[in-house]
Amino acid sequence: MGSGDSKQGYVQGSMFISLEINNIISGGILRGSVHIALAEQLANPALYLIFKGNEVTDFKIKRRYSDGPTYTRHVGKQLLCSLKAVLYQWPDLVAYPGNFSFPFELKIYDNLLPSFNAHALWGGFCQINYSIRAQLHAAGRQPLKIKGPVYIYTNSIILPQEMYPQSISRDCPGHGSVLCCFNKEHATSRVSLERGTFGNLDYIDINLETNLSGFSANITRVDIEVNKVLTMTANKKNSRICTQVVNMLRADERLEIKALSGAQRFNFRVPIPSILKSEHCYTMSAQLIKCFFVLNVKLHTEFYCCKCYGFDEANQGIVILPFQIQAPMIPPPIAPEQWQAQLLPQSSINPNLQDSNNPNPLIVKSFTNQPGLTDKVTP
Repeated sequence: MGSGDSKQGYVQGSMFISLEINNIISGGILRGSVHIALAEQLANPALYLIFKGNEVTDFKIKRRYSDGPTYTRHVGKQLLCSLKAVLYQWPDLVAYPGNFSFPFELKIYDNLLPSFNAHALWGGFCQINYSIRAQLHAAGRQPLKIKGPVYIYTNSIILPQEMYPQSISRDCPGHGSVLCCFNKEHATSRVSLERGTFGNLDYIDINLETNLSGFSANITRVDIEVNKVLTMTANKKNSRICTQVVNMLRADERLEIKALSGAQRFNFRVPIPSILKSEHCYTMSAQLIKCFFVLNVKLHTEFYCCKCYGFDEANQGIVILPFQIQAPMIPPPIAPEQWQAQLLPQSSINPNLQDSNNPNPLIVKSFTNQPGLTDKVTP
């Protein structure tokens, strides 16, 4: 996972991190090895393993002036977790040239926000990313560094109460000219979902019930939209907030159904992958990023008796759960000639052991910062 080569003034050699898997559940064990081809003798060397998580926003705000629109860029970054541990320290304080492999087991923090990646309008993006890093320090030299991505997922999601889907059945209030001027009554309709939370491979099954009893009417079209609403904050002194509604999916179902009497029921199915596309996003609320999804169903009706026409619509919030990223592993670099690495003892690092009663001498710095969210939704 990534490789690093030395520059002038740095530790001379190359380094590579290999992982068993690069996607891991929050609270799980990350296993891998740090491989080093050292080309010089070092004094007082030490090898560090670092795990970091960041929440990042980068967006532009559009403003219109007399001479045309302008875009102002805003960037936010929030550290979610940071761990720095001594993976190996040479006992005689001298490292000689050679090839070395340092296997490790790293306990990932519990309750981490899953990895997140979404794009906004005007080239903006927001993400929650994690990385594993290795650094080889020595006296009188700049450290040799390497890092690679790690993708975190979870089987549950923590949401504030206001982001729950409050109802999965909703009436469509009258809009526009749906009122028939001849009968002076509204055509009624109701949208219902079988459930309000969905995984990344699920389908949204939509039930639409209409009652056009007593009307000579025709349902001409049903519009189904799923909107992704992104709210991004830049954490500078002049903090900026950008809220954007991105139409992820619009499926027009054109119907030619005459409902002269009685009720009609229609079923539609929207695949979640068509909403997410290539992005790894889900319903969430963090410190700089908020993301939620809204289902909008619009029913277009035309009345033959008086030539009136219009539409009814209903909006319903839905929850998309986080899911595991199937990211390909980065291929290892070409090994140096006659690569025969000395295998060092495996190190086990657990940030939860850093306390006064059970200190872990390997841990140099440990920090985690999680937003105070409540209530848990499980798939």
